[in-house]
Amino acid sequence: MNRREFLKVGGLAVGAGLITATSYLAINDESQDPVVDRIPLAIKNLHPSLEGFTIVQITDVHLYPMTQPDLVEKSVIMANELNPDLVVLTGDYVWQELAAIDELAPILAGLNAKYGVFSTLGNHDYWLDADVITAVMESAGLPVLIN
Repeated sequence: MNRREFLKVGGLAVGAGLITATSYLAINDESQDPVVDRIPLAIKNLHPSLEGFTIVQITDVHLYPMTQPDLVEKSVIMANELNPDLVVLTGDYVWQELAAIDELAPILAGLNAKYGVFSTLGNHDYWLDADVITAVMESAGLPVLIN
């Protein structure tokens, strides 16, 4: 096989692979179906009063362009249905649009937990503007833990 034939066959193979991958993702798009992963942790010497303590973690929301507010609202409802003892939000609330935090924080403020809802920032939050994101989260009643 000469170079031209090799490139032609290789190009066709790459093209077919891209079409297959794109088709799979379009058909099997799970981005609109939030899931609950229950992960039991065996902790040696855990105080008996903490047995069954439930923590809900929500992370990497990346509101806009892919994640839409209705998906976050579904996630908040699902989280609240678990009656958690604690909710932790572990950052990356927005991706490219800093203003999206103004829409997201009130949605996340709908989370309920016996011992509270606490948040930290992710790398995307720092890249955009950690001070603004912290201020908006805290004004929505979502304390941001620093260090």
